[in-house]
Amino acid sequence: MAKGHSIDTMCCIKISAKGNIPKVASSTSRGGVNKDWLILIGVPFIITAIFSTIFLVAVPHRPIFCALSIKGKNIMVECAYTDYTRTLGLMYRKQLAENSGMLFIYPDERPLDFWMKNTRIPLSIAFIKADGTIADIKPMEPSSLERVASSQPVKYALEMNLGWYDRNNIKAGDKIGIPEVIQNIRADP
Repeated sequence: MAKGHSIDTMCCIKISAKGNIPKVASSTSRGGVNKDWLILIGVPFIITAIFSTIFLVAVPHRPIFCALSIKGKNIMVECAYTDYTRTLGLMYRKQLAENSGMLFIYPDERPLDFWMKNTRIPLSIAFIKADGTIADIKPMEPSSLERVASSQPVKYALEMNLGWYDRNNIKAGDKIGIPEVIQNIRADP
């Protein structure tokens, strides 16, 4: 090492005793690849890339929650707008808070049908047209494989606790205010 220099081994930078601009300390004597910098920068980059990939695979979709209003009743819903979240729905959950539910979002109006495989909570489902008008409200029994279908093409389906719509005097023909944020979600086909 040249006289008047010291090496900070933690970050591999030569620091001049005279206060000159720091220079990278080379671990090669003939100007080859600087292995210290490759390790210092390359290893954290590779580790970050691996963990990011694992995270994206393990958590394929972050839930989106949104407030809705039906006849003056405010509710909080989790939005299911991808094939994965719509397929999973409310499966395996043990309970659902009183004024909360799951809103299934599709890109366009279509006939919809649902079943309750692996769903432990008794539910009521409202099938909703693109303009927010409720087309049907139907009960759904836990773990039933019987399909519950809309009577006409709809864009949304809202699952709530069984009897919630009756308790709140909400029926077919009523309108749900669909916020712009939900209208702008790009749902999987």
